[in-house]
Amino acid sequence: MRERFVDSSGTRIHVVEEGPEDASPVLFLHGFPEFWWSWRHQLQACGEAGYRAVAMDLRGFGESDKAEDVAGYALGNSFGDVAAVVESLGGRVALVAHDWGGSLGWGYTALSSANVERLVVMNLPHPNTFRGVAHNLRQLQASWYMFFFQFEGVAEEVLSRNNYELLKMWFYETATVKLADTEVARYVEVFSKPGALTAGLNWYRANVPPASYLSEQRLELPAITCPSMLLWGLDDAYLTFDLARRSGEFVDGPFALHVLPETGHWIQQERPDEVNALLLEFLGAEF
Repeated sequence: MRERFVDSSGTRIHVVEEGPEDASPVLFLHGFPEFWWSWRHQLQACGEAGYRAVAMDLRGFGESDKAEDVAGYALGNSFGDVAAVVESLGGRVALVAHDWGGSLGWGYTALSSANVERLVVMNLPHPNTFRGVAHNLRQLQASWYMFFFQFEGVAEEVLSRNNYELLKMWFYETATVKLADTEVARYVEVFSKPGALTAGLNWYRANVPPASYLSEQRLELPAITCPSMLLWGLDDAYLTFDLARRSGEFVDGPFALHVLPETGHWIQQERPDEVNALLLEFLGAEF
């Protein structure tokens, strides 16, 4: 693997690559609590298949710079980070995204359609489906942790106690196909670094403050026009499948929804072989 940094208006974004440098680029966007390494299986598969597979650490995660204040983690800033990495790859990519990266993927593709050849999102519904979420009791119950994350300092203290016991329990242990202890240990090591946990939590504080659940004035993204695929682990502990089912309503281009039973939120790590097969088939498909 190759590592480098991309400048995004003064913010350094860490990038890891595998595969031929002159091949078609596939850019991967991770979620919380993860970093580029959550795509290790897909980077290898895409690189071996002849693609230029590229995973970036979102701002605040891994080796990328951390913003000094909460406002620095607003999604608009991260759109700029994605744009900077895409530009460094020639200006047009296939985009693969999960969790918070999925929010970025949907949004960036809707607003910068000329830069995305095709889109794959995993376990994050189209943002337009969250309109009216205040009336969706099942989703509000599943999203309880987002409210807890708003308590600055308190959330960090609770999640990090006893060698990050609750962070491991509330996230990695919800995988239906359990991650290996050595894999979880690598995540804990990364989020144990100074400021790392706060940076990750600031994504929630900047983008989903409690009042946002009550507002009906949510940004409506334009329709997605490129070929798009949504992969969904049916045992997701944080997001309900009814939102996934509605996501195709906001895609005007070719759209496919694939579900993986007995699979949790961490789909690309729980079912790497199945995910890689679907991903490579989609990337090579004619539309």
